[in-house]
Amino acid sequence: MRILIFAYSLIQKELLIKFFRFTIAAFIGLFFTGCDLFEKTEEKVAIARVNDSYLYPEDVASLISENTSPQDSALIVSSYINRWATQKLLIDRAKVNLSERQQREFDQLVQNYKNELYAKAYTDVIVGRELDTAVRMEEAREYYEKNGENFLLNENLLKLRYINLGKNHQDFDLIKTRFRRFDEEDKEALLDMAIQFNSYSLNDSVWV
Repeated sequence: MRILIFAYSLIQKELLIKFFRFTIAAFIGLFFTGCDLFEKTEEKVAIARVNDSYLYPEDVASLISENTSPQDSALIVSSYINRWATQKLLIDRAKVNLSERQQREFDQLVQNYKNELYAKAYTDVIVGRELDTAVRMEEAREYYEKNGENFLLNENLLKLRYINLGKNHQDFDLIKTRFRRFDEEDKEALLDMAIQFNSYSLNDSVWV
């Protein structure tokens, strides 16, 4: 009786092992079949390829607006593809010809720059939340009046215009009249005559 029970147990164990093997094999087959189906479903058609780099339609979609003609769209996309392909080729060649140490240094520089951009963007957001940048003119004037000593300069600034020429110049009186009146016609006339001046500056809208 014990022998029969033992034999039955061995047969049952063997059947269980075969069952589990079959189940696992079926699951693996189904998994890979599912993966194949998923990959086929997600497969995209590239419009350009350089080695292992691909360019897809959605990568260039933002380059074209609704009002762009088909001819212009073709030119824009073609130009972008050429630039993209050239850049990818240069990068691939650089990776072949640059040492691993140089590539690591460049990768570190890129990462540092990326970190700085993120940090600056985040800082700008925080500062923008905390500060009201819309300062009224009255508030600015009030602050200036209360803190005028903070706006003192080390030297005086002037707005001026001048012409340096000798008194014996044949058109001295005419130039003097135009210089004092200084309407648009006078300004144009003086600029036309500027080659006769020793030196001059007619831009009196800038602090110097």
